[in-house]
Parts: sequence; C-alpha cells; structure tokens
Amino acid sequence: MFSIVKVFIREKLNFVFAGRRRKKLIGTDFTIISNNCWGGHVYRFFGIAYNSPTIGLFFFAEDYIMFLRELEGFLNIELEFISRKESKHSEVLMNKEYEGVPIGKLCYKGNTVEIVFLHYRSEKEAYEKWTRRVKRVNLNRLLIKNSYQNKCTEEILEQFAMLPFKNKIFFVHKPFIEYDFTVVYRECIGKDFVLNDTNNFRKYVNLNKLINSVYDCC
Repeated sequence: MFSIVKVFIREKLNFVFAGRRRKKLIGTDFTIISNNCWGGHVYRFFGIAYNSPTIGLFFFAEDYIMFLRELEGFLNIELEFISRKESKHSEVLMNKEYEGVPIGKLCYKGNTVEIVFLHYRSEKEAYEKWTRRVKRVNLNRLLIKNSYQNKCTEEILEQFAMLPFKNKIFFVHKPFIEYDFTVVYRECIGKDFVLNDTNNFRKYVNLNKLINSVYDCC
C-alpha cells in the first residue's frame, strides 16, 4: 500500500517539477525502448510526450530480445491481436490472472513477438496508441532498457550484450561484472529476478546523465 501511495504522490508532483527537470536535459526528442512500463515513468517525470510505443505494457524476455534484434522492422509492422489462449505464454498469463488484457502480435521475417498491453482497456485503445507513438520514434536518439524479469535468463542477458545499441541499460538482481551496462537492484539480491523496477524507476540511475548520453554519442 505504501508503494502505491508513493507512486501516486510522485505522479502528482511531476506536474509541478517536470519543467525544471527538463532544463537539465540536452534534448527531449529521445526514444526509450523498454521491456515494461519503466519508460513511461521517465517520460512523465520530465513531462515529455511519449516518443515510444513501449508504454504501459510488457514483453516476455525472449520476445523482447527478438523485437530489439529487428527493431526498425517490427516497428513498421501492423499490430495484430490474439487471445490469451492463443498466446505462447498462455499458462503464465493465466496464472497471473491477466484475462481480458489485450495481447498484441507482430510478425516479421518469420518471427513472432507478443506484447502484453497490461494497462490498456481494449485492443482498440492499445492499437491506436501504439500506432500513434510508433510515428514519434527517433531511431537516432535511442535508449534501450531491459530488466531481468518475465522469464529472463543469463543467455538472454548475453544476447542483449551483443545488440549493437550504443546506449543501453539492464536492471539485474545480482552483479554481472562482465557487463558495464547492468545496474543491480540491491533489494532484489537473493531473488531469482528483478521484482519491480518501476515504483523506484530512478533509484539506481542518474536519469539526466543517462538521457544526455544519448546526445553525447551523436
């Protein structure tokens, strides 16, 4: 309950402080591609339009890596929808009681990526917002974010390391000293995965430095 209240208060304060926070950024046309709702929290923190379709949703880890490998291709594919029973993650979704949550599908080069639109009321809403926000994506100002959750494995972490993005970050539940893009969520040490990286979305990162690095490299 405390975390819910904390997030509620933070969202209200965003309206007050967002303008002041934006002044510390080099630019605001950056795109955050995220495996879950993390990017949306960042955009709201700075009072910036969602320059990304990955808002209010999540990917399972294997699907997300597939999505990132062919990011531009998948972003140009028409979004479709399937039922929970048709999903390759049907059992997990059933156990989490996600009945009725829109499940999107993108097919590209023989690969299928599923997207769980957790915070959307209907397929229509999910489709309209995804389609509108895809048009705002800036492929030249990308920040790629991932987390060790939703069926993630160390093999997927290795695959993420091989992706050619200059600016990327991966929240993990234990140290992986071989990867300089990982950030340990200390409260998750001893767990099998990162439990939640959205309630405390900026606890272990300097958001100003992270976002401005997208501009420093170009």
